Amino acid sequence: RGRAVDSAAINEPRYAGSPRVGVAQVITSAIARLRGGGTLVEAFEEQSSRRFATQRITVERLITVFEQRRLPDESPAARGVTAAAVLSDELGCQAVPCLEAVLTAYRQMRLMQNLRSQACAVPKATVGLLSALPAVTVALGELLGARPLAFLLGSPRGVVCLVLGGCCYAVGLAW
Repeated sequence: RGRAVDSAAINEPRYAGSPRVGVAQVITSAIARLRGGGTLVEAFEEQSSRRFATQRITVERLITVFEQRRLPDESPAARGVTAAAVLSDELGCQAVPCLEAVLTAYRQMRLMQNLRSQACAVPKATVGLLSALPAVTVALGELLGARPLAFLLGSPRGVVCLVLGGCCYAVGLAW
């Protein structure tokens, strides 16, 4: 039927709402767009769900794109992608190898972050357990009827033990 086509419907963004897919996926999508015959600007316009005012890649535009699409625990890689785009533009070389180098570096950085967080997980759990241990010990002593609070708060020797223990506890937490 002869319905009029709304021009806004034609220009409707492909990624309405810009789902968070991650920095690596944004770079991979840009590489795929370039291999399919697109330009860097088109690749990142597609990722940002809107057209850029000028046909130029800038750090600010890429920061906006990566902020929209990155996962909550990721840091944007806009500077590396901008450097790849500028290098490609100024030297006239293909952008795909440059973006692949940025993607490889980003994946290695993420792997290092994951390994670092895994390596620190056990010590952090141990610190949490050891930090709660004095309070748990006093609470269990009270449950067993040993009355550690009466000793710690009711006698001069108990107060000295409490102060020294508190100082050692504070030093241990700081360490």
